[in-house]
Amino acid sequence: MAEGMRRQGRTGGGHAIRRTGRGPAVRAAFAGLALDAALADRDAEPWCGVLIVNLASGDIVEWIKLDGFITELFDVAVMPGVVCPMSIGPDAPEMRSTISFEREIAPLS
Repeated sequence: MAEGMRRQGRTGGGHAIRRTGRGPAVRAAFAGLALDAALADRDAEPWCGVLIVNLASGDIVEWIKLDGFITELFDVAVMPGVVCPMSIGPDAPEMRSTISFEREIAPLS
């Protein structure tokens, strides 16, 4: 079920970035609305992910669906100039070697 939206691009054009969710808070917020009925009519379930929507046509031009334990996204952001971002889990072994600190802002020992 569509929630937040960020806009990227020039006025009158560009794209919107929409997040979707399927968590309990999202379901409660949309319960009883036409969208809830439309999903039931199509025997469909809400899903968690991100949609890129062309503002001129309203078409979904890209999307990513997140399955598993992820049921809600709380924010999406546009990162200009970033080509291939990545995320590292807090328990991943890469966490110790990927993050670096400037000498002036060294971690506490």
